[in-house]
Amino acid sequence: RRSPLKEEMRPVAPGAPAPRSSRRHRMAFCGYSVKFSPFEADRLAVGASQYFGIVGNGQQLVLDIDRPGGPRVDDGLLTVCSFYTNDGIYDCAWSEANENILVSATGDGFIKIWDLGRRRAPQEGPAGHGQPVAQLSGHAKEVSSVDWNINLRELLVSASWDSTVRLWNVQRGELMTTCGAHRGVAYAAIWNPARPGVFASVGSDGMVHIFDVQAIGSGGGGTGTGTPVQGFRAHDTEILSVDWNKYNANEIITGSIDHTIRLWDLRALSSSQGSLGATPLHVFTGHNLAVRRVKFHPFHGNVFASTSYDMSVGVWDTSPPSAGMTRRFNHHTEFVIGLDWHLFRENVLCTTAWDRTVVVWNYLTDPPPTQMPMATPGARRPP
Repeated sequence: RRSPLKEEMRPVAPGAPAPRSSRRHRMAFCGYSVKFSPFEADRLAVGASQYFGIVGNGQQLVLDIDRPGGPRVDDGLLTVCSFYTNDGIYDCAWSEANENILVSATGDGFIKIWDLGRRRAPQEGPAGHGQPVAQLSGHAKEVSSVDWNINLRELLVSASWDSTVRLWNVQRGELMTTCGAHRGVAYAAIWNPARPGVFASVGSDGMVHIFDVQAIGSGGGGTGTGTPVQGFRAHDTEILSVDWNKYNANEIITGSIDHTIRLWDLRALSSSQGSLGATPLHVFTGHNLAVRRVKFHPFHGNVFASTSYDMSVGVWDTSPPSAGMTRRFNHHTEFVIGLDWHLFRENVLCTTAWDRTVVVWNYLTDPPPTQMPMATPGARRPP
């Protein structure tokens, strides 16, 4: 398993095949979230929602990149299993302790826990590959974000439209703390990979809040106080996404509906800036609509990627004096919602969008496909 401080610096897994060029996979539902497995180099999870996530069901997909000698599919991605929910799925996260455990954030306020090892065979029924093995209840509205702690592997943090961020002990199925610092929707919460008990959250109030498990009083049963150890106004409008720099425990980026991405150093912020606003290290411009998701590169601390409602994907460099967007991709035809970097293969990205596609490509060597590949004779096409 990984080193806590350098968890993303890893070679290709032993025996893992060299990836083919780019891949594009068609789904039945609109894509919301994609996450590469922290255990298996060829596996990724996709959270999707019917009818753009406004109404309808949800689907949690698990896909494999095809391997030499394995099953061949014409778009290069094989459906391992899929689980269905009664409401849309807005985010998903892999367990950091068990390669078969996966959680989904759903529109009915629940966090569903799936076990790939206990899924049904596809022929056993048309309603999916099994039911959740457990679910976490407590949120009163849609769960918009889930993130699993890579160091304290029993802990999960979630953010919700009910304005709260909640800390869970998944091993015990227990709500530990409810954090109600946001005045409005809490859109995202994510753990600091270098500081085991620290996480950041963002919301519609334009605030960034920093929490520490040791300081917020996680007494079990949701009785903790949930008070942030630091907070500051990062944007004058809603913040939809946040991420930590994997190589600098004090740096974060935020993506907002104001079309900008901002880079922050938490050491440079005074407590008085919480209500007055704070000064970022850099403001990145280049998207024409709201920035939906931001994600730092797992191998390079000066690189991050972003997705936007302008239907584009950007790759950025934070290094002065040439800080800015270095590449822009326009391979989706609808809002791009999900984004993740491959944890084993350098520079490989995955995105998913409301156009019902998942795209995997190396942003330095392979252009992402702009349309579905032609089906080979006799091959079954995905819906």
